[in-house]
Amino acid sequence: MSEIYVSTSCLKGTGNLRKILEVYSAHGIENVELTGGLEYIKDLDCLLGHYSGTNFIIHNYFPPPREPFLMNLAAQDETVRGKSLAICKRAMDLCSRFGCRLYSFHPGFRVESALGPNFDLSGRRLVPYKDAFRIFARSIEEISDYARSRGVPIALENLEHKNEAYMMTRPEEFARFQEIFPEVGVLLDLGHLKIASRRLDFEAKDLLEAVKDRVLAVHN
Repeated sequence: MSEIYVSTSCLKGTGNLRKILEVYSAHGIENVELTGGLEYIKDLDCLLGHYSGTNFIIHNYFPPPREPFLMNLAAQDETVRGKSLAICKRAMDLCSRFGCRLYSFHPGFRVESALGPNFDLSGRRLVPYKDAFRIFARSIEEISDYARSRGVPIALENLEHKNEAYMMTRPEEFARFQEIFPEVGVLLDLGHLKIASRRLDFEAKDLLEAVKDRVLAVHN
C-alpha cells in the first residue's frame, strides 16, 4: 500500500465524523483512515456511502460503540473480549461493504478486563504472559477467520511500551506471532518502535527485520 491516508484523529477539537469528512472532502483529501476518538454514529453506513469517492481504511477502535469501553483482545473477561471482537467484526463488515483495503488493530493487554482510562495499570492485576497470549491467540483466530470470509486484508500494529501490560512490542514476539499466524500482516508504527526499542533496550532494526516481509502499512 503506497498511498498516504489521513487519519480522522488528525483533526483536533471534534469527534464528529460527519464534520471531519466534510473538512477533508473540502480540502481534496481522498484517502482517509477511520479510527478511534469519535462519537457514536447512528447512520454510519449512510454517512460513509455519501463519500463514495473517498478511499477508506479502518484502524482498531472503529466504528465507535454506543457505550465506549477500552478494547482488549487478550481479556480474560469474556464480556470485554466479546465486545472487542464485535468491533473488529463490524469494522471488517464495513471494509467488505465499502471496499476498504485494510483493517488494522491493536494487540491485547495483559490484564483481566481492560486497562485504566490512560492505558495504565491503575492497580489492575497483571496476567501471566502465556495466559494473556493464549486468549489473544483465540481472538486472532476468530478475527482471521472472519477476515477471510469477508475478503479483507488485516494487520496487527506493534505497540509502544508504557508498562508490562503491553503486548507485541518486541522483535521476538512478532517472530513467534508470524509463525503462528502467517496470514496476518503488520501495521508498522515507527513512533511506537522508537519508544519500545529505547525502553526495552533492543535494536529497532531487529524488529524491522522480523516483520519486513509482512508490513502492509506504516504509521508515522
